[in-house]
Amino acid sequence: MKTLQKIFALLAVVLVLPSTSHAASGGLVRLSETGDYEPIQAEIPDLVPVLNGVLQEEGLPAIDEADIDLSKAYPFYPADGFFATEITTAEAFEAQIRAQKDFAWYVPVEVPGRLMIVGMAREENGEWGCASVEFCDAGDSLADKVQQAGIEADRTYLIGAVPGSGAVMAVCVRDGVLAEVVCLTQAEIQVEGMENESGMKTVTLEENQSWTYPQMQELLAHVKIEGMAEYDIRAAVAAAVALLIGAAYVVIRIRKRRKQRQERDV
Repeated sequence: MKTLQKIFALLAVVLVLPSTSHAASGGLVRLSETGDYEPIQAEIPDLVPVLNGVLQEEGLPAIDEADIDLSKAYPFYPADGFFATEITTAEAFEAQIRAQKDFAWYVPVEVPGRLMIVGMAREENGEWGCASVEFCDAGDSLADKVQQAGIEADRTYLIGAVPGSGAVMAVCVRDGVLAEVVCLTQAEIQVEGMENESGMKTVTLEENQSWTYPQMQELLAHVKIEGMAEYDIRAAVAAAVALLIGAAYVVIRIRKRRKQRQERDV
């Protein structure tokens, strides 16, 4: 209990910590640096017509293949477990990252006045497919938030820390050690073990709020999660974005076009 009280006492401090201790490189892993680049690139011919259908419904102009710049894609890891107590080193954390099969590559696509975020995830058959389509204001993607927070790290990982909360954390690795954890989205979480009638306390995680990794471990060890027995990759991706546009419809249309292309190639 004393440890938990110390964590809450730190809230008043970390809320006012300046982000100027970070610089602006970000450290996000890029799709072009991984083996996922070519299989995702192969999906673009089938993806573009489907995305144009979504854009038409939004009253936005169509795009072509050249508008999808995979060099700007970055990964998001929605699964929990990244703050388990047994993780004490950067090596252990990054081993957990490498073990993930259920994660998404977010591909930002510029459209007039807005940004379309296309989430690409592995389907059950192992092929990459579109899991989500989301629109946000230009400059408001998770990658933009990393830059705006001034994060400087050798590697930065975007994770969904608390299932169903919408909380997105940037975990920074610098000089081979786990450095700070920066909350990129405002979110409320329920924490157990507090001295009130319900035994629960609502804690607001503020955007750009910075923690050490052990501090976040301690806080999340007391988080109460209800109704999350099944943690599905597509539900998790949807929870992490502000607006999800017809994801299931997109997946069905992409599969149909892929089947048509395969039949033409026979």
